[in-house]
Amino acid sequence: MEARDDAPGPDVKAAMARWPMLHEFARQSHELAGPGAVLMERSALRSAKADEEIPMNYIAAEDVPSGDDFRPLMLRIDPERQLMLILGGDGIEETVLVLERDQ
Repeated sequence: MEARDDAPGPDVKAAMARWPMLHEFARQSHELAGPGAVLMERSALRSAKADEEIPMNYIAAEDVPSGDDFRPLMLRIDPERQLMLILGGDGIEETVLVLERDQ
């Protein structure tokens, strides 16, 4: 039987270390624009100091084409306890994370 490594990866660790900042941005953006996802560069998330602001954007589900794979997921996020984070910008394929408070 193979042992499973359930430890979170570096993207999840970096995002959860900044949960308050990410969640507040996502919650406020949800109030203004409806369901959606936070967009940011993976390298900025991983390299930022704990108290450093990280450039973020928000894409509302209403601006995503109805056939897009991520749109249904965006519509199911509970903004009080979850956020959807899309990481990219470093030549690696985009990574989509759904994070929950106390994950």
